[in-house]
Amino acid sequence: MSEINNKTLLNNYKFRVIFTWIWFFIGSIIVILIFFLIKNFDIEETLSILNNERHLMVFIEFSSVGFMPLLITIMCKDNLGLYGVNKVKRNILKSIVPSALMIAIMYSIGYLLNGVIIKSESYEFGLEIPWNIIFGIISVFTWGPLEVFFYIWLITNTDMIFDERNKPFSKGLIITTIVFAAAHILTTNVRNAFYVGGIFLVLGLIYKYSNNILGPAIAWTMINGTIWFVSQMFWV
Repeated sequence: MSEINNKTLLNNYKFRVIFTWIWFFIGSIIVILIFFLIKNFDIEETLSILNNERHLMVFIEFSSVGFMPLLITIMCKDNLGLYGVNKVKRNILKSIVPSALMIAIMYSIGYLLNGVIIKSESYEFGLEIPWNIIFGIISVFTWGPLEVFFYIWLITNTDMIFDERNKPFSKGLIITTIVFAAAHILTTNVRNAFYVGGIFLVLGLIYKYSNNILGPAIAWTMINGTIWFVSQMFWV
């Protein structure tokens, strides 16, 4: 099965893409509301928990980025080859080599500009074993490979709408990159939005070239400042 069965609503490419983008924006709000309900509608206590127990932020990230593409993929039994997940040995050099080059360039630029390869806030999570390991692994996976899967999943499904899956600079690549980058204006700032957009455009091109998710997933995991931040959970 090389393509997705388009007979049901959940298998419809347009519905998938639109609904996933909507969920991207409301998923985190739903998780915050759940915390709000758990704390008996005490907004100050809820915000205090999210500020002081920052490992809990992984639930917000997972719900907005990872949850919906994973759910739809599992429910519809998509061929993971569509997203370069299965048979990762296929075209592995095409995926790994340009990704490694990208990592080297980003590290070099970071060191030349800031004296460190990646700038990251120092923070004490205060988690005990085994919770530091558990939350650390979940966080690295969520802000790393899962975020790349989300991006590639949307590229692929958007490409299916326009029948451009085999086109390098496809509408799916361009639209997904623009929306994903623009969303970072809401959570960070314009400068970071351009930074993220540029990185993911390159990662998307590497994926389109290799049809293999491994290289982009490793690259984003190693150059994402958030990964360096959350990895501090591993050190008690």
